[in-house]
Amino acid sequence: MAHLIAGRSPRQVLDELLALKIIGWPGRWSAMPEDEEDLKQWYGGLSWEPLWHQNPLQYVRTAPGGRFRFLRHGKARQPVTSISSTVWAVRGETLDENPRLRDVAFERSQAYADAITAELGTPSRQGALDSRDFPVVPRHAPRGGAPRPQRLALWHLDGPGSPLIELTVSLGMGSEERACLASMRIELHCHRAEDHR
Repeated sequence: MAHLIAGRSPRQVLDELLALKIIGWPGRWSAMPEDEEDLKQWYGGLSWEPLWHQNPLQYVRTAPGGRFRFLRHGKARQPVTSISSTVWAVRGETLDENPRLRDVAFERSQAYADAITAELGTPSRQGALDSRDFPVVPRHAPRGGAPRPQRLALWHLDGPGSPLIELTVSLGMGSEERACLASMRIELHCHRAEDHR
């Protein structure tokens, strides 16, 4: 039986995304407090709780129980440049589960994409790794050497300072010659717009 590592509902993910006030990115994320108590109050406005800080990352627990990573480029007091969260992740227990888990990952990613699309509109790009128009992953995506996602949806929002929203699906199953236990992840990333012009 596969192990569910993370699994928020599409509605929870959309609510978290909207709580970020993504349209007002410049004002909202340009000057987060540094003091621990001030930071708790700042996140308290979202009903979120700061967990730990590891420069340049700040980890936060959301009201539905998700976890976000806030990234700044440079030293403290710099603007937040990207916000990321693993919204769904599963690890297989036997090799014969791999095909089913791959299908479940794609179904779940479509459910998340549909929820976001209902609020933000049709993605500007969406596709699978083997499609001819597979979207280009932004060069600042905080993946730390993770493999290229098998599916990706991008929302380029209108309005000054609006960020780029990225929904990715990563599948780890090895190869046909050397299969390994499935490790699937669906991640949501919000990137500062000026980093992707």
